[in-house]
Parts: sequence; structure tokens; C-alpha cells
Amino acid sequence: EVLKFPLGHVEKGNIYVAAFYWSITTMTTLGYGEINASDDEEMGCVLMSIAIGCVIFAYGITNMCTLVANLDAQSVFAQGRSDEIIEWMTKNNVPPSLKKKVMQYFTYKTDYSPVFYHEGGPLMEELSDKLQGELKTAVMLPILQYSPVFADRDATEPLVVNLAGMLEAAIYAAAEDMVEIGVPLKGLYPI
Repeated sequence: EVLKFPLGHVEKGNIYVAAFYWSITTMTTLGYGEINASDDEEMGCVLMSIAIGCVIFAYGITNMCTLVANLDAQSVFAQGRSDEIIEWMTKNNVPPSLKKKVMQYFTYKTDYSPVFYHEGGPLMEELSDKLQGELKTAVMLPILQYSPVFADRDATEPLVVNLAGMLEAAIYAAAEDMVEIGVPLKGLYPI
């Protein structure tokens, strides 16, 4: 039914249906042809409804985008840490060449290194000693198997499991010296 006359002549049920239809059509910004504003007050009401609809729509889209963007905790953590590093270097007047080197290292560390980077220290402390050992072994075992010495070894072999449990992650930037002549080694460096 096209409403071309004042709503006073329409049954109450139809008025509510028409009002609901009008509000949904306005808030979804689809527009309408059969129901339209006929004077300044109605046009003002329509404009307010359109504005409110746009704000609600934008709010919903923003929340969905934020939800999707925060699904990857590793990336959120890395972005926050990157911002902290940049701010700290800027406040301390770090030379641009060193800034670039630090950020290249950080990018490598967070994006390309197989080492479990997200700080799990506080999480690990809440676990029992046995679970801590199992979790550390599970995280470090794939890294140990990057080394040709351990690549073909059985992952359940006690030597491999124990060694993986003793590993401490250390990441070095490309072309950075891991050892120096005359300086005692601090550990085993499987590459």
C-alpha cells in the first residue's frame, strides 16, 4: 500500500509497520521511493535518521575491522613493540642509519625468524615445571631440526628432546657476528 495521505487515516498496525520499514530503509541508506518527506520537518527528521544510520553503520564496520585485525596476537604484539622502539629511538636522537638497522633487525625477528617471539615468559611462569619443559621442547624442537646435524634425527630421541628443552632462543641479524675470536662461546649455535 502506497502511503500518499496522512497516516491518521491508516490503522495503527500499518503505521508501525510503515515506520519500521522507513527506519530500516533509512538506516541502511537504501533510500525509498514510495515513502518520502513532504515538508521541512519531515526532511529534518529524515536527515537526522540518515546521519544516525551512517554513524551506527560506521561504528559496526570499525568494530568488525578491529576484531579481525586483532585476531593475530603475534602481529598486534609486534606492532606495539615496533611503535615503542621507534618512539624510544626518536626521543633519544638515535642516528637514522642506526634506526634503520635496528628496525631491519626487529622486522626480521618478528616476521621471518622461526623462533617463538611473542613473549611467553609470564605465561610460562604459571605452568608447572613439567609443563614448562614440555612446552619449551615443543617450541624449540622445530628450530633445532633446522640444523643439518639434527634434521634427520628422530624427534622423540631422548638426546634431541633434552637438547631442545635446554635451548634458549637467540636471534641474530644478517651479517651480525655470533662469535668473536678470543671470546669464549656461550652456547651451541645451530644455524
